[in-house]
Amino acid sequence: MKIDILDSPKKKNFLNGISYLGDFKTNLLFVSSGSESIRAYSGHLIVDEILKIWRHFPIEGLGLYFGKQITDRHGRREARIGLDALHLMKNQISRNIVELDEEQAGKWFRGNNIELSVEQKEKYKEMKDFVAVKYKEDFVGTGKLSTQGILLSFLPKERRIRN
Repeated sequence: MKIDILDSPKKKNFLNGISYLGDFKTNLLFVSSGSESIRAYSGHLIVDEILKIWRHFPIEGLGLYFGKQITDRHGRREARIGLDALHLMKNQISRNIVELDEEQAGKWFRGNNIELSVEQKEKYKEMKDFVAVKYKEDFVGTGKLSTQGILLSFLPKERRIRN
């Protein structure tokens, strides 16, 4: 699998795609592996060195999984930030944050979709699409809000609590 180092316009395009959470500024190097996955690298290797290593040892994962750029079933381009990136960028996340109560968090950590309460539906009615999900002081993942007030879980299976 070929890796692609995102140049400034591609990096800016990706950051604009996740700007629904805030205005992100970062010096991280973004690497695309495959058609969707975006990884962030902060090491000391320069682009030429990374590509030289890749030619000898094809690597799929370089750095931290940061998010995805996808095309949905309606043909719209969407970008979603990953759980680790939420923690990395937590100080820059300022909008589209859905807060869960204890009962909802228990369901969330099991990978279930969450039906928002009447109060939450009213509070978050202006939000749509992807949101950062928070429980107490911590970001616990990303979800997608439906028009019916359902928070769809994107919590990876390996991060879920097993029943």
